[in-house]
Amino acid sequence: MRKMLVVALLAASPAAADVTITGPADAPTFVLTSRSHVLTGEIASPRGRRERLLLDLNTVTRETLGEKGIDGMAEITARPADRESRPLFTLTVPGRAATLDGDGFIAIDEDDCCTLHRAFRNAATGDFLFETTVPTVALTLEGPSWKRRVAAFVAAMDGRDQHRAWGDKAIGVVTYAASDRVIRQVRVEAVNAETARRLRSLSDERTALAWIDRRSGAPIVTVPDRGAVEPALRLRFVTSGIEVDIPLQDDDLAPSAIPGQIKLTPQQDNPILGGWRVSAAVPAPWAIGEQDMSLKGRYILFASNRVLSAGSVFDCGAATYERADVPPEGLFQGAGLTGAHAAMVGLTERLAPTLTMTCDTGTFPLHRTPAGRWVFALDNVLYTLERAVE
Repeated sequence: MRKMLVVALLAASPAAADVTITGPADAPTFVLTSRSHVLTGEIASPRGRRERLLLDLNTVTRETLGEKGIDGMAEITARPADRESRPLFTLTVPGRAATLDGDGFIAIDEDDCCTLHRAFRNAATGDFLFETTVPTVALTLEGPSWKRRVAAFVAAMDGRDQHRAWGDKAIGVVTYAASDRVIRQVRVEAVNAETARRLRSLSDERTALAWIDRRSGAPIVTVPDRGAVEPALRLRFVTSGIEVDIPLQDDDLAPSAIPGQIKLTPQQDNPILGGWRVSAAVPAPWAIGEQDMSLKGRYILFASNRVLSAGSVFDCGAATYERADVPPEGLFQGAGLTGAHAAMVGLTERLAPTLTMTCDTGTFPLHRTPAGRWVFALDNVLYTLERAVE
């Protein structure tokens, strides 16, 4: 009873703030320290299980009267919501405020360039996912398991190295994401640099996002399972009167040809990123005797440069991923899987694409099934991965 009471109090814990004033009377500096504690929903955690995490969110901001700008740093610490208090991660990033938003992201007000410039991070790992300069818009996809999705748009900023690398015709980037991963990003460009500068200007252009039905133009927040609507993400440059619709197909943005002065370019995705559950394990057809299947039921978190799996061989850093289209005889590094073997373990359809993950603990080929699962072989066992977050 005591443990449940403590958790309940933490879930409702309000932010605490301290203010100190330093400097001369005619130009005082205000230092605001804010502390809050929030509980996530059930998510795939670095401990290899599905659980709730406790986030400690601390920010310190400094503002001097008469001077432009607010300096701030945010510290985020995640720990299991149980008696084990050892942190799973701690990170410190520039930011004026840090919250756990209603869609399950750690949202950080990054700087004072504009009111709505926010970065969004994975609550399970702290990894950066995407950023935005307009309010995000959420969408629910109905089906056997409902899917919560979020769209964002960040205008290209001249003062950021990453944004400058997009080129002088870049207006910004649209993101389509789940709470643990980016599903698709789309580069938005203009036909010339002058138009791009005008449309990405945070002071001269007002931009908005909305989910709409392409047939009626009406706003939507939920997509029924039976195709009653044709969803699209509408990016609107309000000041200039320009609207861009990006269709949603099979849980992915599918940019089509845009006439006029806007160009859309989908960016390369990595379909393995995010949290997965090892849902099935069977002895490989070539195995002899009893096999250890201890990975079954474990959660594995794939990030762009590392993998977390609670101490298994899949725990690795310096991860890279290379795509390939491997024929059946080449599956599992050419282990000799025949058509009959494939049928025995339920692999009746071609597996494509293949991702070869290379990291500091080894090389692991992962083969995608038509149903969106992944299959890999390890120590004479074939494992199947299913999405932890739909």
